[in-house]
Amino acid sequence: MIPSANPSSLLGPKPWDIAAPANSNYVYATDNGDAEIVRINKLTGQMDELPIPLTSDVESGFGLAISSGRLYFTLADDYVTNFGAASTFGYIDLSSWPQGTSHADGVIYTGLPTVTNSGFKADYRAIAVGPTGQVAITDKHGMIRLTP
Repeated sequence: MIPSANPSSLLGPKPWDIAAPANSNYVYATDNGDAEIVRINKLTGQMDELPIPLTSDVESGFGLAISSGRLYFTLADDYVTNFGAASTFGYIDLSSWPQGTSHADGVIYTGLPTVTNSGFKADYRAIAVGPTGQVAITDKHGMIRLTP
């Protein structure tokens, strides 16, 4: 069981998405309730929790994807009425996350559309990253594709 790191989370930890890369000793999960990435060692069962670098206090982590040593994630602020402004994505450099620690280097992207083509506020959920670095992000209204 994933322990809750957020005492104000009414429902406690909420695992949302999982990524299990081939040829890796780790499985990664998004803890939506605590805005953390959880890394589970498949051999020992040890869990490390890494706070997601947020841009505000209303975001939650959702989708996960792994490409070129980076663990990509989406953020959405759908727990507030006027969601969309903080919806974005980022990544954690997995090589900078030593075992047994809760620190790693990461990037949060800014300047993404806050409104989708259909006129709704963005609410980014799922993410996929291709071998050339193209990123596809979906929300409940559509998809955007970004190229490096």
